[in-house]
Amino acid sequence: MRGGAPRKPAGEAAARAALLAFCKLPWRFIPFPADALQLEPIEVIFPVALPFLFAYTKRNRIDRRIGELSYPVYLVHWLVIDLLRMSGSPWVQRNLGALTGLLTLASAIVIWYAVDRPIDAWRQQLAARATGQLPAGQGADTVPASTGG
Repeated sequence: MRGGAPRKPAGEAAARAALLAFCKLPWRFIPFPADALQLEPIEVIFPVALPFLFAYTKRNRIDRRIGELSYPVYLVHWLVIDLLRMSGSPWVQRNLGALTGLLTLASAIVIWYAVDRPIDAWRQQLAARATGQLPAGQGADTVPASTGG
């Protein structure tokens, strides 16, 4: 590589093209060979573009955080929906979708910070000690209160 900015991988260019096509093309007016299979264009294009989208986002910090929150969101979303429905408030019922999203996200973040991160740090310490990377008297005997950053 000669001076200047580093070259971007071909997968990134393909991912950008797939995202642009997904967002900008008028899908209903494009003749598409999959019509014989009664498939929508996006039903064919998205699976083909998925590996390129993954390659494009796999080092993205925001994407990684969303991935880390996905299981806590899965765990709490029905509980949040049920609790909101039980409130009986007409205002809550009118705003059920937005409230569910906000409270689920907030709950997932709390679970991630209070439960997932400390357990993961403890698990990593146990693994490091088991493989001999951490001295026996150092850290894996108790769950850490905070893992920092």
